[in-house]
Amino acid sequence: MTEKELLELVVKRLDKIDISINGMQGEITGLKNDVSGLKNDVSGLKNDVSGLKNDVSGLKDEMADLKSRVGKLEEAQLRTDATLENTVNRCIEIMYEGYSLNSERLDRFDVDMIKHNSDIAVAIAKDAYDVAVKKAG
Repeated sequence: MTEKELLELVVKRLDKIDISINGMQGEITGLKNDVSGLKNDVSGLKNDVSGLKNDVSGLKDEMADLKSRVGKLEEAQLRTDATLENTVNRCIEIMYEGYSLNSERLDRFDVDMIKHNSDIAVAIAKDAYDVAVKKAG
């Protein structure tokens, strides 16, 4: 092989190496662009996660508020139940006492009087119940 042929062979090989290097540079540039895009995506994900954390924190606050309100409603319901129970029991006792008195005196009073007294006892019980409901509500 002559020097000229050797030199041409070296130049051809250098051209191939140059083409390979240019191709690698293009691939490296593409990889850099891909990495840059990934960085942007990760940054967006971080922002999204931060937003989710804020949303969850807000939901926790709202849940605590709801629990507090439900607790207050339960307490009010228990007070209302106790008031109504006491009032209804009292009304039933009054009605029973009235019934007992009427039964014992049935011989002395006529039926219209007994009916009238029962109506009064029912009206008193209804009024007591209405008062208790107004106090509770």
